[in-house]
Amino acid sequence: MLLSNVISPLLLAGVVAASPTNVGSDYSDAVLVSRSIPKNFAAHAAAAIKAFGPSPSKTMMHSNIGAAKAFQVAKSKRLQTVETTIFQAIQADKKSKKNEYKDTLAKYCIDKTTFCDVQSGNVKDWVEAWDTISSVWANYAQTETTLATNKAGPAKDSFYKRIEEPILTTHKIKITVDNKQ
Repeated sequence: MLLSNVISPLLLAGVVAASPTNVGSDYSDAVLVSRSIPKNFAAHAAAAIKAFGPSPSKTMMHSNIGAAKAFQVAKSKRLQTVETTIFQAIQADKKSKKNEYKDTLAKYCIDKTTFCDVQSGNVKDWVEAWDTISSVWANYAQTETTLATNKAGPAKDSFYKRIEEPILTTHKIKITVDNKQ
């Protein structure tokens, strides 16, 4: 009872994601393991976007078309996606041998399947990381941005609909929708 009084507020605050893990061969050995993105993750995302992002009016959001297609659309329109920005920051960090982003951006900024398979992470951690990045990216945009999507429009549960669009509309950013993808 006391343990649940401690864990419940933390879960509600989004600080800790607790999941049962089998430690031994006996299921009675299952324990709760805390996982969350590193505390400096948002600061690293903001620094990366500031250093490697395009002009704040040259940002492009995307939904329902995938990162590869979004990259092509952005390139053709001389815009930049958040994935490209973060990738450039990670590459520059590796090249400089600082490895400042090793346990933050480089660890979480990969596709969901790879993160869950290779990094032994879970979808919740990956989503939390990209929620943070999406928030920083949307706040980076100024005056205008472009949304690349398909005719169906943004998925209801997408990062765009949940995170970016509310921030953009709150800041009265003009959104040009390209739904021909």
